Amino acid sequence: MSEPVRSCCACRLKKGKKELLRHVWQDGKIVTDPAGKLLGRGAYCCQDERCRQLFFARKKNWKRMFRL
Repeated sequence: MSEPVRSCCACRLKKGKKELLRHVWQDGKIVTDPAGKLLGRGAYCCQDERCRQLFFARKKNWKRMFRL
């Protein structure tokens, strides 16, 4: 069975789910979910520092990413 593929919300590259960091919206803020077990819609981002900075800078897109 193949690994699920997800897209990075910052650079839009498709990678295996295990290669990306999952973030969820909880209590009005973004929480990193390394285990992938937290409830809620997840947004995935590369572990690269540049992608993480882009992800957190795009606050206007959070409403769509997390379906708030």
